[in-house]
Amino acid sequence: MDNISIEKSIAALGSAIINSEKSVLLTYEKNQRINTHNTDVIYYVAKGNVSIHPEDHHGLLLFNIFAPEIIGLEKIRGVNIMGHLRCHTDVDIYTLKTDDAISLFDEQNLWPNAYDGLLRYLNSLSRRESRLNQPKISHIIIEHIKYIWTLRPAQRERTSIFSYILQRSNISRSAVHKTVAELEKKGLILVQRGILIECHLGAPD
Repeated sequence: MDNISIEKSIAALGSAIINSEKSVLLTYEKNQRINTHNTDVIYYVAKGNVSIHPEDHHGLLLFNIFAPEIIGLEKIRGVNIMGHLRCHTDVDIYTLKTDDAISLFDEQNLWPNAYDGLLRYLNSLSRRESRLNQPKISHIIIEHIKYIWTLRPAQRERTSIFSYILQRSNISRSAVHKTVAELEKKGLILVQRGILIECHLGAPD
């Protein structure tokens, strides 16, 4: 499934949720925290940027999400991965109870679209675990750098590789700096003020 098809599915879900009489629009300001643990709702992020954090993982970050995006589809089957969301901009989010979402998807034949959205989420989880499941700390750092290089230029150019790795793992800042310095010395990457300018490490595993 290509990204364009998935984005069309997200747009279809978002439109249906926005127009549903059962959905609720909530607005949040930058730096607000949104509790999502043990809630029976799914979220359509219509505007802004939020990060997803697991429950009881000392602030570690799962994903950084930019609108438009669907969050929480796994809750339809009683699975709860998220602990809370953190707003990095002002955010507009439409919420819909899972029972109402099931009815909406039935009525408008949106289950293929929901599948696309959930598949993207699960693939992101799988790739995240792959980056962390490495034999050495330096390998974890390298896999994260390789992934950062795959981001769209506009996003990559505002992503500090140090903050990105530290927010998503328990690796020390000194270990990250050491590995980055070694890679730069070998000419494998070029970093300026924390931003990845060049990368010759190959594709992510």
